[in-house]
Amino acid sequence: MKKVKLLLAAIGLWGLAGCGGSGSTAYFTHTWYTVYGSSCGNLKPGCTYVDWFTSAKAQWWDDPSYSMFRSPEWAIVFDTDLGFYVDAFGYWGFNGVFYDYYSERAINEGAGEVSRDVLAIEGNREEDMIEVAGKDYAKRYQLADETGMRVARVMNDWNKIGKSRSRTDADVADFTQRLYGVDLNEVNSAFTEGDQASQEELLSKAAQTWNTSAENMRKILSHTYQAVNQ
Repeated sequence: MKKVKLLLAAIGLWGLAGCGGSGSTAYFTHTWYTVYGSSCGNLKPGCTYVDWFTSAKAQWWDDPSYSMFRSPEWAIVFDTDLGFYVDAFGYWGFNGVFYDYYSERAINEGAGEVSRDVLAIEGNREEDMIEVAGKDYAKRYQLADETGMRVARVMNDWNKIGKSRSRTDADVADFTQRLYGVDLNEVNSAFTEGDQASQEELLSKAAQTWNTSAENMRKILSHTYQAVNQ
């Protein structure tokens, strides 16, 4: 998966910071942190990191709402571990924190009202999720509605692949082209050679694909992939 690691490294140099291993804690009264490492007070959605320097997060079994008799449920949440919306399976806990059933980590940013509303919509669940995510991306990053929908769909496809199998180099190349409008080989060349001019050119191409400024694109990359960990 060299190309996956290369892409993530390149994204990091574009303005992102990755994270390390995971962990758990029972200290629900201490100061919690955001994905950016900023202190944010009490445990709540988007404020679930144990400290500012690792990826350790609140765990389901440490939550005051924990019960071995609780049944998991589906919810559409913005996953701070992945940086995009996911159709997650897990548990609602303290202050509206949502915990993934498989990793048992707190994952959601924002309150659960949107997730619960979406669950009430009849029809195609996946399309509902993409529509909600697309509108949120457009609003969050000041993008055109069609750009938000396109990004949401690509992100959803990427997420589905990761759930079903290991991502291949071909997947990474396709994802890079569809999401950013750049060729992975160009990314490879620019970042392995340390060519700053080429890196800025790639950022500009990505901005054009998203119909936004290079400055806003850098902010988007920083937020969207802050906590990506392969």
